[in-house]
Amino acid sequence: MSIQGHVDMDKDTRAILQNRLLREIRLEKIKDMDEEEKKDTDLQSLKIGKEEYPEYLTRAYKKLKKNTAKKLPRADKISETEMENHLRAQDPVSKDDLQELALDRARSIRAYIVGKDPELGQRIFLRHGSEKDLSEEGKSEAVLSIK
Repeated sequence: MSIQGHVDMDKDTRAILQNRLLREIRLEKIKDMDEEEKKDTDLQSLKIGKEEYPEYLTRAYKKLKKNTAKKLPRADKISETEMENHLRAQDPVSKDDLQELALDRARSIRAYIVGKDPELGQRIFLRHGSEKDLSEEGKSEAVLSIK
């Protein structure tokens, strides 16, 4: 058996960019926590409330502005949407990122199957996709092939 992951270039690119944006904002919130809270906090599950979002977004944007060679507008001169767009643009999604996402999807399916029946682990292989596989519209999935 072989498993191959697929991605939707548009949807998955947007999702990766959004996750990166939220990560930067969460990192700003963590700075306000004491050491004990930091130890018990999972960055992915850290919630940012609507009332605190603008503050942490602004801090993340100011950090970007400070650490980039590009001339960016001051935070108080632009909207939240513009700050978000600048933060998303700092780290474009590459084909490697999308291929890794596709492979992660295949790994997840493999881990689930092997968890149900460990003996299958030696007979399930991960198949890497080609660039063509990455561009197929609507393919946010993992495909299992039995030969």
